[in-house]
Amino acid sequence: MASLGVEVVILMDQRVLLVLRDDFNVWALPGGGVDPNESLVQAAMREVREETGLIVTLSRLVGFYSRPDWCNGGDNDALYAGQPTSGRFINESDEVKAIGFFDPDELPHPMVGWHRQRIRDALSGAVGVTRTQQTPWPFDSSWSLADVRRKFRAGELDQDDVEAMFYSSQDSRFI
Repeated sequence: MASLGVEVVILMDQRVLLVLRDDFNVWALPGGGVDPNESLVQAAMREVREETGLIVTLSRLVGFYSRPDWCNGGDNDALYAGQPTSGRFINESDEVKAIGFFDPDELPHPMVGWHRQRIRDALSGAVGVTRTQQTPWPFDSSWSLADVRRKFRAGELDQDDVEAMFYSSQDSRFI
């Protein structure tokens, strides 16, 4: 069954906040899965707080993004734009190795490729975008994301394998 998640584009001084994921060592927008009995807004605010330590105000729903060819039947995400209102950056969590603000024209590498389109949409002021992003699952179809995490930690997959997973051929650069 397809997963449901949320992500938040947080802007400050024309820079976008990204987190360095601990599980795959790639930069990404803060976000994650929606828990049972949780609204999309609650999930977005919780994920930002857990991953960064910041409390945010969500200013708008940028849109919905589907990746139907991803593992376990696909992935669907709601993307919000938000601003920090309080809190302090956490030094480290079980999900995040680093946090940083980046110029949209100088995003770090390696980064989740399909997040580039989402950042562009948020920066454009878009509201209500719906996009299907072509991101085929590059591993055996029987593998789950948890399997890939386990194999990466065990050294059965290397950083190049992981980067290939997060690469988006349709969006390999920001401009």
